[in-house]
Amino acid sequence: MTSFGEQVRKIREKMKLSQIDLALMLDTDQKQISRIEQDKSNPTLKTMVRISEALGKKLIIQIK
Repeated sequence: MTSFGEQVRKIREKMKLSQIDLALMLDTDQKQISRIEQDKSNPTLKTMVRISEALGKKLIIQIK
């Protein structure tokens, strides 16, 4: 299963956005985006929703 951070990176790159671009959209810093993409940070649900909305995607959470 692909992690949230990996999915964020893939979508961001597909949209040709830099980490700085995404950080500016979310009013955060590039280091936080980097930590999320590298799975070094566990974003809150609120942060996950904000990232998903900024990327124009729907957040779907699966429990298996």
